[in-house]
Amino acid sequence: MKSRLLGALAGAALCSIASQASATIVNVTYQGIVTYDRDLTGVFGTVGGSNDLVGQSYTAKFTFDTSLGTSTSNPGPYADQRVYGGTGYGTTSPVISSTVTIGSVTVSVPATYIGTAATQYNTDGSGFGQQTHLARYNNSANNIYADLSSQAYVYAYDGSVPFSLTGPFTYTPTYVGYLSFNDYVYDRNLGQVIQDTYVQANVTSLTVTTGVPEPSTWAMIILGFAGVGFAAYRRGSNSVRWV
Repeated sequence: MKSRLLGALAGAALCSIASQASATIVNVTYQGIVTYDRDLTGVFGTVGGSNDLVGQSYTAKFTFDTSLGTSTSNPGPYADQRVYGGTGYGTTSPVISSTVTIGSVTVSVPATYIGTAATQYNTDGSGFGQQTHLARYNNSANNIYADLSSQAYVYAYDGSVPFSLTGPFTYTPTYVGYLSFNDYVYDRNLGQVIQDTYVQANVTSLTVTTGVPEPSTWAMIILGFAGVGFAAYRRGSNSVRWV
């Protein structure tokens, strides 16, 4: 009986570990269509291009860890949930990866300066809702000023935006969805801009899903299985009767 209880407890602990870990990592995908671009250095297209990318597909992805940075959760009437961080806040950024894909070109956007994931919802009867995500890298060392960012958000006044930081959900904008990519680098030694790309897009869909456990969590899960197996072994051993 004792071994059976141990096995049940180990199994419950295992399920709890997996559930908590998978809920920590969150994957966010915005799909959109380019509406404006100024791609002077040809990151996504022709050097010196302007509006060459209009009409192409735009995908912004963010993966963040809700256990990093600073988390806040405020009740109504102006409900708010967010996790944020980075050197701009003096903490660790919760955004662990961010990419922007336009056409067949994908660019990574480090979120070391600012990483933000937030939901906001007004519960005073207006129905306003918003989802927003931001990854930004900023550096001004060695006479180089660099600013690289990916911003994405949707909002509506009809209460349709899900009030959930971790999902899962898929949302099609009913009011406004906005995406932007900015890559600007200025060389103070040369006195000139060496990188200047800016792209805007409308959002066609937003998908938020929880991720999979990290390697350290998988190790704990394996130990949990081992505990369950050992409990079963002990139960089998104790059931042997010597004659």
